[in-house]
Amino acid sequence: MPVIFNLVDKDKYLGWYMTFFSYTQWTEYARYGGHLVLMNFCLIVSCNFFQTTHILPTAPDNSVSVPSPLSSLSSSKPVISFGVIADIQYADKKPGSKRYYRQSLHNLDLSVRYFNQQHLDFIIQLGDLIDGRDKVEVVGVGQEGDAQDLSRVLSVLNTSKAPVYHVLGNHDFFQPRQKLLPILGLNRAYQSFVIKGWKFIILDGMDVSVSKGWSTNHPNYILGRKMSADLVRKKSPNSGTWNGAVGNEQLAWLKNELKTAKENDQKVIVFCHFPVKPTRLNGVYLLWNYQEVMDVLTSSAQVQAYIAGHNHQGSFNKEGSIRFVTIPGMVEAPNRNAWAVVLIFPDRIVIKGFGKVVSRFWML
Repeated sequence: MPVIFNLVDKDKYLGWYMTFFSYTQWTEYARYGGHLVLMNFCLIVSCNFFQTTHILPTAPDNSVSVPSPLSSLSSSKPVISFGVIADIQYADKKPGSKRYYRQSLHNLDLSVRYFNQQHLDFIIQLGDLIDGRDKVEVVGVGQEGDAQDLSRVLSVLNTSKAPVYHVLGNHDFFQPRQKLLPILGLNRAYQSFVIKGWKFIILDGMDVSVSKGWSTNHPNYILGRKMSADLVRKKSPNSGTWNGAVGNEQLAWLKNELKTAKENDQKVIVFCHFPVKPTRLNGVYLLWNYQEVMDVLTSSAQVQAYIAGHNHQGSFNKEGSIRFVTIPGMVEAPNRNAWAVVLIFPDRIVIKGFGKVVSRFWML
């Protein structure tokens, strides 16, 4: 395969090859199990050769326990494994705009039950635990209804055997930060932690924003008003008040975290609610100061991946050695569901997707 693809546009044709297999029916894998093992062997060889990213078969919709063809890719046990959920946006209200708010609670329960079978190191929740009740129905409007919805979501997440880390999203601020953070067990909205030689960094993309998290006389709210107005004046697609920015203090903290990661020879994965790598379809979802954050990330050789939510359709991109992954929103996957398990091996990262989440792997 390497010889063949060396003669043509290898990334394009290998991408077509993997896309075809990602859409093949699950029953075909069972029927041609032997061929799948051979295919996986060829993929590992070719991936080592090309140093690129490949799409893999995704598990069936709403499956809780299913044999995975990804297992044959793994020559050893993962060093680290963690679960990923994005944009649950549960609310006790009717569906609206392709969003099935009540169904999210059931889908979340399915994902946590699956995670509990996997002996994970942690679960990352990428923001927007709830949607808010003030837009579709009159019943339960306001903070009381939102608080009830948040309590129901957390009651499911609290059944997790693995620790759960929270990223803050734009829908989460139905009450001031000083009240919300303790409920989520947070002292501060951005943080880092180290597991087995890998550093994981959580960013607060609502640090500078016009959300209800800040009082209207808070400097971060005032700055948010200015940033949003400047983006509107420039006709930037990400000017919406549903976005936010990483503040200067947090940017300085991020630079220092990456500096210490280099000193300690730690590879890094960064989490945030908002995408920072522009694509053709995600412009309205980008962090207000996405370019500033991109400049910091791409200046560090330690960063291996940036994983976000917010864009419910999901996306994938690459710049340098960094993969930019956006996880599809659970709230828009009522029947298919959407979650993932990320497996970190010494030589590769595997995203094992379920429902709407595309499975991928790339070499380190």
